Amino acid sequence: MNFFLRLIDHNVDAANSGSFSRMWHPIGTEDYDEQLELAVIVDGVVQWHSAPCRRVIGGWVRCDTHEYVTRMPTHWRPSAQPHPLRPGGGPARVGGDAS
Repeated sequence: MNFFLRLIDHNVDAANSGSFSRMWHPIGTEDYDEQLELAVIVDGVVQWHSAPCRRVIGGWVRCDTHEYVTRMPTHWRPSAQPHPLRPGGGPARVGGDAS
């Protein structure tokens, strides 16, 4: 099965399980300063997965250590861990604007 079919299959499974907001999204569609999990997905298989990170100018930093992420991720999804600075935790939104 090719990469896109596997990614679609994974996202369909996530949607059917009620975890639609936990689907993987391509890098370039994320917002800055959101707590996100990162991954490198090759041929539909997660090759690398990170602890929660956030997008900053010039790349990505880990939320827990503030160290730069040296890998180049291909996908992101909202972190399952509560956001330390947001009441109630979790992301405020998944992509797009805040409206």
